[in-house]
Amino acid sequence: MENDILEALLSVTLLAFATTTCSLLITCFIVHTYRRFLSNSSSSLSERENLRYDVDTMMVEEEEAPQGLHEFVINLIPSFIYNTTTKSEQETCSVCLTEFKDNDHVRTLPLCSHIFHHDCIDVWLRSNTNCPLCRSLICCHLCCLLTSIANKDGRVDFPVLPPYSFASERSL
Repeated sequence: MENDILEALLSVTLLAFATTTCSLLITCFIVHTYRRFLSNSSSSLSERENLRYDVDTMMVEEEEAPQGLHEFVINLIPSFIYNTTTKSEQETCSVCLTEFKDNDHVRTLPLCSHIFHHDCIDVWLRSNTNCPLCRSLICCHLCCLLTSIANKDGRVDFPVLPPYSFASERSL
């Protein structure tokens, strides 16, 4: 009888162990499958968000495409008649890739001192605000201010600011 009890106890223990092991394996399988499902859905969601971000960024970049300098500011850049007797490190226009000749009308950019044909650099500056050779900015803060407030007809209207008053500051 003791053997029967021990045998029954061993059977119950073995059955409990097998049931627990199977339950644990099934739980691990379910958790693994669920995590794979979540990672796939989150990656596809992430891909959709990235795609939407890329499209939005492209649209913003198109809307905020850099504009060049206003004609008024371009005309402020110094120009002169090129003379081959005056030695210069730069002998060709980097825009049209043509050598400078005597009596060519050229412009010298203020910060970098690069020289370009007058017509070549004017076309460039209408759509860009940097040197085509070294990419340094051409306009200073004043030029940028003038460009932003210049009218389409070329006139520049300076904003009139009201006189500063300490009384308005005290009322705060």
